[in-house]
Amino acid sequence: MRTYRTIILTGILATASLLAPGHSAAQQPNESTPPEEAQAVTTPAPKPAVSPASAAQPVEVVKTNGDVMVKLNFQDTPLQAVLEYLSETAGLTVISNEPLIDGRMTVISRQPIALKEAVSLINSMLKEKGLTTVLTGKVLKVVTLEAAKKENLPVYTGRDPQAVLPSDDVVTYVIPVRYVTADALKENLTVLIPEHASLEANEDGNALIITDTMANIQRLMKIVAALDTHMASVSEIRVFRLVNADAASAATMINTMFEQSNQSNGRSSRGSGRGGDRGGPGGFNPMRMMMERMGRGGFGGRGGR
Repeated sequence: MRTYRTIILTGILATASLLAPGHSAAQQPNESTPPEEAQAVTTPAPKPAVSPASAAQPVEVVKTNGDVMVKLNFQDTPLQAVLEYLSETAGLTVISNEPLIDGRMTVISRQPIALKEAVSLINSMLKEKGLTTVLTGKVLKVVTLEAAKKENLPVYTGRDPQAVLPSDDVVTYVIPVRYVTADALKENLTVLIPEHASLEANEDGNALIITDTMANIQRLMKIVAALDTHMASVSEIRVFRLVNADAASAATMINTMFEQSNQSNGRSSRGSGRGGDRGGPGGFNPMRMMMERMGRGGFGGRGGR
């Protein structure tokens, strides 16, 4: 009888100790519950914090009046990934035969920019690798700077450096020359052209044809403008339309007059100061000689002195 009392008392004390405050029993999973659900009940996984920067899209397309504008949000992103995002989001077809695995870029545009400006930013990074892009419609082709000269590049014409927006985009520019010859300028500018660029002189149109980045073209255009302006200050070209005389005959007559004028001025400087062979100051009157050559009756057959 004493043995039974001891067993009952021990069971009561064990039950009381389990139900005491501060002591919790480990929850055992049910045999019918899968291990994954049991783990989820016992140790719930914490939710990762999502930062606003990572939640933002790398490329956001904004259409304004039919024009495609983009917002860029890249931080130390591989160039290959940037091109892939532009291809998927902006609808560009990217063609590249050159490796881009070692290039990275960081660009954040709070305001939407034009698609061409976004491509210009990429060209600035590609230039360090000796590469560039050529945008033709919706096709963006990655080529080397050396091979870009043979691609379908944009062609512009002008001679005002202020009209050229400096960038690393490769284009072709035709620069008309007014007072100096294009061949002479080509000889002076060849040493300033990088290896990947090209410079040609058109003799018939007296113009320079340059294929290079727009930043380098603006620099060369400033040099051309300075040289061409200097020659303009020492020379002047005027065109006179003849009515009653032949242009070739008039040119021959004017050249002859100036040759005789130089000879007559030489004799007058050695003389005693008297009037020359034809009277008047200096001993020579080109206007009188021209009137005599035209028939002693003045221009157009009219009388005159």
